[in-house]
Amino acid sequence: MATMQVQLVAPDRMVWSGEAEIVLARTVDGELGILPRHAPLLGVLVENPVTIRRPDEDALVAAVHGGFLSVSADGVDVLAEIVELADEIDVARAREAFERTKPCNRPTTRRRRDRLTCNVTSRGLPASHGHIARAERRALRDRVANRGGWLAASRSRRPPRGWPPARG
Repeated sequence: MATMQVQLVAPDRMVWSGEAEIVLARTVDGELGILPRHAPLLGVLVENPVTIRRPDEDALVAAVHGGFLSVSADGVDVLAEIVELADEIDVARAREAFERTKPCNRPTTRRRRDRLTCNVTSRGLPASHGHIARAERRALRDRVANRGGWLAASRSRRPPRGWPPARG
């Protein structure tokens, strides 16, 4: 069977490079199976395993957290934000990270900042200061808008019909 050149790259290292028969990955548009001589393509990866089937060897499975998949005439490049090969994953650390996110998975987490912080840190990354700062600015804007009183009665950002009341 024909093969193609595949590179699996993280920002800090070249994770793997070699020949492969097929690459299986999930993008925001869906699941992709890439064979040799595939049409050129650029896809945005989602958090999901990427499987690389190598000729005469076991398949290489890597946990990929975001990034891009580029298919060209030269082969396939997987440029990921975070990559862990299946045999490199520390199961105890992964289980601990999962346990830390359990309180965030409850539907009772109502405050936007709590949900945002849980979602970001559940990936094992530090909370993004930009996202939190944006949420804080939005909360301040909502408090200022709440001086009229309509925001306290409604969770939507739009005032109810007939607001403000007619003066006179």
